[in-house]
This record gives sequence, structure tokens and C-alpha cells, in this order.
Amino acid sequence: MTAVAERPLPLLDPEAPARGPNTARIVRRALLSFLALEGLALALIALGNDRVAAIGAGLALPGAGLLMGELWWLAPVAAGLFLAALFGWLLVGIVLGPPLVWATAALLGAVAADGRADETRFAVPVTVVLLVALAAVADRAKQSVARRRGRELNEVLTNRSWAVPTPPAPEPFTDADLDALRPLTDLALQPLDSFEGFTTIDQFREAAWRYQLTTAGWALSLAHAGRYPAFDGWLGEAQRNLIVKHLAPKVWTYWRYENLVGNLRWDPDPIHRENVMLSGYLLLSIGLYEAATGDQRFRSPGALTFDDGRHRYAYDADTIAEQVARQMAESYVCAYPCEPNWTYLICNVIALSGLTAHDSATGTQYSADLRPRFRETLEREFTLRDGSLKVVRSKHLGAFLPGTARASDLYVTFLLHGLYPDIAARQWAIYRHQFVRIGDDGLVRLTTTPLDNLDPGNYRRNTAAAHSVLAAAAREMGDVDIADDAIRTIDRTWPADAAGNRAGLSSMTRNMTAMGRLGVPGGLHAALTGRSRYDGPRLAAVSRSDVVLRAAYPTPDGASFVLDVAGQATDTDLAFDRLRPGATYRLAGESFAADADGRAQHRVRLTGPTTLDLRAG
Repeated sequence: MTAVAERPLPLLDPEAPARGPNTARIVRRALLSFLALEGLALALIALGNDRVAAIGAGLALPGAGLLMGELWWLAPVAAGLFLAALFGWLLVGIVLGPPLVWATAALLGAVAADGRADETRFAVPVTVVLLVALAAVADRAKQSVARRRGRELNEVLTNRSWAVPTPPAPEPFTDADLDALRPLTDLALQPLDSFEGFTTIDQFREAAWRYQLTTAGWALSLAHAGRYPAFDGWLGEAQRNLIVKHLAPKVWTYWRYENLVGNLRWDPDPIHRENVMLSGYLLLSIGLYEAATGDQRFRSPGALTFDDGRHRYAYDADTIAEQVARQMAESYVCAYPCEPNWTYLICNVIALSGLTAHDSATGTQYSADLRPRFRETLEREFTLRDGSLKVVRSKHLGAFLPGTARASDLYVTFLLHGLYPDIAARQWAIYRHQFVRIGDDGLVRLTTTPLDNLDPGNYRRNTAAAHSVLAAAAREMGDVDIADDAIRTIDRTWPADAAGNRAGLSSMTRNMTAMGRLGVPGGLHAALTGRSRYDGPRLAAVSRSDVVLRAAYPTPDGASFVLDVAGQATDTDLAFDRLRPGATYRLAGESFAADADGRAQHRVRLTGPTTLDLRAG
């Protein structure tokens, strides 16, 4: 593996404002609304009769008004329901849940008020003031710690440099590589209406089929571009299937319900408004497929039509890219929501990566104006003073969710390498310095948060997902030793059975593990920027059941293939395309001619591992 000249890492800005200008503006607006509500509530408490004061207490704190009457015992129930409603708002954007619980509890408090708890008139205002003061102190302390850590990390970063690794020449797949590839292709090559082998829990959160489709597709596309560039066949078909499977109604009709409860809109169209968790992810799948194969069939009008029998939405690669670019451009932070209200950094990095890949493959310019804006947003709005990333943001409140997984930062780092390799290199250096240790036994020890101990694809407790993201990121950044150690840790802790399943792990985590094994250094960056594109002769078809394809890579005068038998010696047909029309080619000592479309077929006998060189002339 070679690399371009190394350059100093970009440093953090520990003295930056605690919040970016756009976030600060939204937060100020939200705080003014909150203070106005609390001011009204405290005025009602101070000036009103028992019932009015109970309404005021209920507005000041969810459920507090119930303490002023015979339903006092419902106060903790109301508080619990309010927290549950907040959780539902976070999970699927149920926007009316929190205010309905809050208002209902306040009205019940007024109905039941009998003056038995006049001390509530004093306790509620004091509690509100204490909570606000505590939140302010905690925020200042957090920012102070982040500033100190940022200064310390800059001392580390000053002594580091970065370079985009150049993908190495393709090497033949090992048996372990093929064992990782086979479950992905088995998953993808089943009938289009079948989802056997997928984790099936819900279609709303991380266990949804759409994430299993995309992670499997990305892993296959990156393996294709980096390891099998001179091949199409069943590998290209597998990627196409994973893209087309997005059109199955069960994959996309969740949006009609999320849009209704979150945006109060009945609009089942899964592409044209918000829902970056489908539109952006699908676009990256298409872009990586285009980069790996050169095939642009999904640009045909209506090539991706969502049809559930009642609604029909005709899209294609270009119109999806147009919709994604429009929504990012219209957003004041150059990012649009997944679940209603909630804007995820990960999803929008994926969306911009999809636009960049599509532009590189097709010559469009959707991402040209967005990348500078998004970079500024990333650095000023989504990055803390210590380099940690704020990955989930409320569109309406400007607030960011605390306590996210560090693996989320690492996932973003992996994806950023195709967009802003210098920022990705900085984030990788920070993560590796703070959270990764390799034991004497060659296994990885990660410093994790509680959410890192959860497999997001099945909601079970394990750290396999964090290790799989580490493997993918390390491989992409060129730290192949850490990637290999992470894969070794997964193999020993969660060994795969003959079918490639790993007990307790979700399909999505297995897909990410395969990506960490099958990717190549700088592979994502090469795919997004068009550097991995190969237009020369390739093996277009070969039997998957009888033949093991270990390598398919370009040579200066053609292409080379390493094939083996899956069982006994066999005579097998090899189909080639992208040849020079009418030209003569040689393979295994024999000659054949390409037809007018640049295609040809040739039969060979395989008795064991065989290297076949395809040459013109």
C-alpha cells in the first residue's frame, strides 16, 4: 500500500463558541419559548385560585399540578408517562405525545385541586429554578472539560500527520474472505420478495430491513471495487437485488406512519420530504454500485418505483439525488431529518456521500455546492471542542441528545473519509488515541459507553457492533493491523458457523463485520471520488455453484482471474464483456473473438486453483 505525501492534521478549536451560530439561534428561540411558558406558569401559581394554580404547576412541571388535589398519587405516573412520551418522540417522532401528556396532566390537576397541598405553590417554582440552574452549571462544566480536553488533544494531533491511503493492488480472496463474502451474497441472491436470514423486529428503528440492505450492499460494493474490479456476474446481481429490495412495501411504508405522527402529514412518499434514513442511504447504495460496476441502469426514468398497490411514486437515481440535494440545500444546517424533527449526523454524511458518489459516476454536480457548506456545519455545529461529535439534533429545539455511542463517532469518521479525508484522519487519530488498546493476546480492548454495549441491529447487549465499525474504519484509514485485530476479536468472541451466522449478532452487525474484513485501505474514498472506476475487460458471468472466484483484477494488457473448483474438476463457461468489438483475445492458450457488442464466451476446464490471463491479440 502506498500513500500520498503526508500533511499535518487539522487541529480542534477548543476556544470556539459552545454552540454554532445556527444552533445557538434555534436554542435561543426555544429557551425564550420555555421561559415564556414558565413565566406564565409561575404567574398562575402565584396569582390564581387553587384550580388555576394547579394548572400553573402542571405547566411548570409535568404532573406537578396533581400534587394539589386528591389525585396526588397520579403525579409520578404522569411524570413517567411524560418521559415515555419523550422516548416515543425520540424513537419515531411522535410529536404530539409529550404536549398531550403534559396538558392532560395539568387539566386533571385543575379538576382535582382542593387546596390540600398549598406548599406546592412554593415547591414548584423553587424546583424549576433549581433545575434550570443545575442544567446551566452542568452545561458550563461540560464545556469547560471539553475545552481542556481539546487543548490536550491538540498537543497530540500536532505531532501527527495524515495521508489518503492508496488502495493496494487486488489480492486473491482467502478462504476466510470467501466465508465472509458468501453470507452476504446468499442474503442478496434470494428471490426479491424473500427476506429470509434478515433480522426481523421492526421497520422503524435500527433493526429495520433498510439498514440491513444498505450495509450488505455497501460491503459488497466496496469489496467489488477493491478486490474484484474485473468481475460482474453474481456479485453485480447481488448488489442490484439489494437496491431493488428497497421497493418492497414493507421496507418503505413505515414512513407514512412516522410522517403522520411526527409531522402531522399524510404523505406516504418516502423520498421527497425528510426521511433521509431511506433516501440518503439508498442513494449511497446506488452510487457505490455505480462506482463498482459502471452500470447506470438505475438512472432510467422510473427505475426505482415505490408501489404498494394504492400509492405509486416513480423515482430513479437522478431524481432521488435531486431530492436529497434539494433538502440539504434548503436546510440552514445543510442536513435534514430522519425521524421527524431529529436530524442525525450519520444519515446526512451518508446522504452527502451518496451525492458525491453519484456525481463522480454520472458527471452531475449535486454535491459541489453542498460540500463546503456541510464542512462548515460539521465543524461549527456538530463538533464539540474536544472533537467528539453531536450525532442527533432536534430540528425545532436545537438541542443535541447526550450519551450517544462512541461507535457512532467512529461510523461518521469512516464515512467522512470519502468527503473530508483530513477531518476523518483527525477524528480517527482522536478515537485511536483515547479509546483503542490492543492486548498482548492480539485482541482489541475498547473504552465504551453504555450504548456501545448494544447491538443496534437487534437491541441485544454485546460490543460486536462497535468492534465491526472499528474494523471498517481502521481498514479504510489504512490501519490494517488494528482492523485485523478487531476482526480477530470478533471471530474469537462471536465465531461464525458454517452458514456465516454469529450467535446473538444482528444481520447488520454481521454485514459491518464483513465490510471490515473485505474492504481495502482508502476504498470508500476511491469509490466516492471515482478513483476506483474500472472500464476494461471483465468476467461477466461464471457459475457460482461450481467455481470459486478468488480474484478478478485488471492487468496492463487485459485482466487476470484466479479460479478454483467448488468440488470436483469441471468444465465451465466463462462469459466476458467490455471487450473491443471484433478483437481477438487469448485465454489459457486458446483464442476467441469478441462479438460486435464486445462480448464473448469461452469454456475452460478447471481441476484446481488456476490463474487465467486474458490478453488481446
